[in-house]
Amino acid sequence: MYKQISALIGNNEKTIYRWKKENRLIIHLLEKYFTEENLEEFLATQKIEKFEKFKQIQNNVINANANRYINTFLQKTQANTIKFANPYFFDFYFSFLKDFNNVDNVSSKPFNIWLNEYFIEYAFKMDISIAKTMSSYLYLFSDWDELMSLFLSVSIEARFKTLFETDDFSLTGNQLKKEEVYLHTIGLYVYQNYSDLNMRLKVELVKNLTDLVRDKFFTFELLVEYLDQNIEKLIEAFKEIY
Repeated sequence: MYKQISALIGNNEKTIYRWKKENRLIIHLLEKYFTEENLEEFLATQKIEKFEKFKQIQNNVINANANRYINTFLQKTQANTIKFANPYFFDFYFSFLKDFNNVDNVSSKPFNIWLNEYFIEYAFKMDISIAKTMSSYLYLFSDWDELMSLFLSVSIEARFKTLFETDDFSLTGNQLKKEEVYLHTIGLYVYQNYSDLNMRLKVELVKNLTDLVRDKFFTFELLVEYLDQNIEKLIEAFKEIY
């Protein structure tokens, strides 16, 4: 295998052996996750077929679940979009997204169990009437499964850029769907970067930012650039109100 690593890195085998003795991480990584055949294939073709197949499977999962994800919040009427939900549920949901990839046991439990546990922990801090109102929205996630969990994990890591890039996912032909994509992207941005703001301020900030951009056409990069340039001014203005 050291012959293949030598060819891959561009150093002689003597150097590779020395790096091995020095416990260089690159050697440990290559030995742990790749076989000699993997490296031979990559050197010959610049790709590893089994990894390409896995990447295609992952892309298929993302494509299949992107519309499913947004359509979850467009059920029946416009009033079912998360923008018009109870503000406590709104805060619960984006807090859930913010924490999704940061909880060690999320991958060790069935998705619905972990979601319900997170909800119970959040609702426990609330007045019983608020918790009851919040629970009425949980039906939205009744058909979410482990594939949706995988979609969320990948998409949150990408800050919902995935929603802008999936096959057959047009932002130009459906205003309500475009607005919902913007809302979720902005919501995750705010909750990841400004989690210390009070709940009311965060909720209103996300909603108002969505209203400001709803009639514009943004790529993911342009939307993030817009947020980077304008959010601090809005926060300062909103702090006087909320």
